[in-house]
Amino acid sequence: MEPNPDRVEQFELIVEVQSPTGDPHRSIVIWMEDGEPSLAFGTWHTHGGLFGEIQSKGCEGLIDTARAILRDQFVLCYDMGGENDGRCGVLDLRNQDAIAEELTNKYSPGKVEIRSWSGSADRGIGLNDL
Repeated sequence: MEPNPDRVEQFELIVEVQSPTGDPHRSIVIWMEDGEPSLAFGTWHTHGGLFGEIQSKGCEGLIDTARAILRDQFVLCYDMGGENDGRCGVLDLRNQDAIAEELTNKYSPGKVEIRSWSGSADRGIGLNDL
């Protein structure tokens, strides 16, 4: 995520944490705009708690999610093959069924590539690996 230099003054806070992999697409960005916290990881982002449990926990939920990213528990998930090859979403690996649910949903090509913030949890995984 590249902040627009013309809008930087609008933000009350911008924090960017680079991935140790050197991949700029794995950076974590946290910002405050008009008193609303937001979080981005790769191309995924949320504002003011608009994502699942994050919403019910407010700012604490964003911090919990940022911690999960740093612990490689909240990861980027890329489709491998199929109609949406290369599509990126996120998986919360604190949910032990997250990978199985992703691989068996009707839009899944049956194989994904997981990329974590540190790179230590990176792997390809398919239905045969479950």
